Amino acid sequence: MRTNRLGLRVVASAVLGTTAVIGAPVPGVWAASTPVATDSFSRTVAVGWGATPSGGTYSTGSTSGMSVNGSAGIMAVPAGQGRRAQLAAVSSDNVDVTVTIEVRTLPTSGTGLYVGPLLNASADGSSYYQAELKMTPTGATYLRLVSQTRGGSAKLTPDALLPLTVSSGTRLAVRVQSEGTSSRTLRARVWPAGAAQPTTWNATATSSTISQAGSVGLSAYESGSGAQATVAFDDLAVTSLGSAVPTPTPTPTPAPTPTPTATAAGTRPGAASTGVPDGLALTDIYPSGGILRITTAGAVYDAVHIHGLVEVQAPNVKITRSWISGPDTATSQPVDTALLKNNSGLGTNLLVQDTTIAPTVPNVRFNGMFGWDFTMNRVDISRGNDNVMIYGNNATITNSWLHDNAEFASDPNQGGGTSHNDGIQVQGGKNIRITANTITGARNAALMVTQDYAATSDMWFNSNWADNGACTVNIAKKARPYMTGLQVNNNRFGHHPTNVDCAILFNTPDSDLNPTGNVWEDTGMPAGIKHP
Repeated sequence: MRTNRLGLRVVASAVLGTTAVIGAPVPGVWAASTPVATDSFSRTVAVGWGATPSGGTYSTGSTSGMSVNGSAGIMAVPAGQGRRAQLAAVSSDNVDVTVTIEVRTLPTSGTGLYVGPLLNASADGSSYYQAELKMTPTGATYLRLVSQTRGGSAKLTPDALLPLTVSSGTRLAVRVQSEGTSSRTLRARVWPAGAAQPTTWNATATSSTISQAGSVGLSAYESGSGAQATVAFDDLAVTSLGSAVPTPTPTPTPAPTPTPTATAAGTRPGAASTGVPDGLALTDIYPSGGILRITTAGAVYDAVHIHGLVEVQAPNVKITRSWISGPDTATSQPVDTALLKNNSGLGTNLLVQDTTIAPTVPNVRFNGMFGWDFTMNRVDISRGNDNVMIYGNNATITNSWLHDNAEFASDPNQGGGTSHNDGIQVQGGKNIRITANTITGARNAALMVTQDYAATSDMWFNSNWADNGACTVNIAKKARPYMTGLQVNNNRFGHHPTNVDCAILFNTPDSDLNPTGNVWEDTGMPAGIKHP
């Protein structure tokens, strides 16, 4: 799990198709780089971080727990909260950041402390790249490269376990680079402070998620179930990369891979192709009582930011190029709900397109979408407990990105245990089409068919890119009739379900399901079906 630096907690997941290499040397000689900002933190600031000798003043969002003691910049981070310090005056496409990080207090419980430099960051901290260290209560420390956008976050590299153990007082040096403009190459390495800097990078990735040159910053987040942690930053150096003169390297001969059966093709949905178009100005809507009830047939909501929940109670409604973010502050929610609900039976033929559905403040009771009789196209949904729940007829989800479910240590629907969230949960219905989507980041399943509400038939899950979950697709008949018209065909599966090689779990013979054309993304080999 990870957070953005506005303090929103989200679940990070591997995004299929990102170019990533762990522990790879990056040959090349760089021309002389230009200093942009330095900070030895030799000043004393009681609240906040003040200004650097070069690089301007830090913007910090919350100043609680932020100080400079004459030798380091301090972030005292309470459980479930984040802190960031950002140099808004620093803007560079090709940037090289080095900083020393000292863990003054290591968390004693929870998933860990998440800390590291930000690059190419927007002024409000809602989008950036980050080299993120995850420091666990046991001292095991992992490095990953991540991207954050308004629509959610994604891991660009898998977690790389570092060959070191962290305890209170451990000092680590971190170096991260961002090279390029529309497509950026990211590199990061970590080593014990005071030791010789290694010549290889622990993680590299190529991404085009973020387009702005952006500023640099530092951030820390403490997991919601942990105790307060304290982090100290020192010896910050930001330079602009010079021109690269790559060292020629031989082109390796790729190993032959099996030719997969016809499967998901075209452009994989992600941050660049889903959700609110970049640069679009949105009109804010603050609904009375926190819920926008749409009761006008044919109503169109375009280019709006709805700071609340939405309930559709009329036919032929269109929601386009908009962001549904839920309430701006934490609220008490006694029962399960969704940011967008179309379950009254009145909202026939709902269209949601080029829209982002992501709560500003995740809540164990908040899901992304509830209902039926809708079409979603190029929609970005994240940070829901379940991102979509279908329990009726005529639901289509296509060309969309469902990712990074919020995870909660105590979920009332699981008897107080950890959330069992799904990318899409189908509780019943027919004429359901789930095609050409990217669905990752759920703990339980990318697609979970439960039939808790009604029988399921004529459901297609075809040509998707899917990953994570215990098993990525899980179909359960339960006490319902024979299921007919089910298809799970031509999908590409990531190799990260908790149960090894479990792409599809089907626990009943009472169906005509016969999956074909499904392959593992990394090998091209067939991804089969398992029966418990």
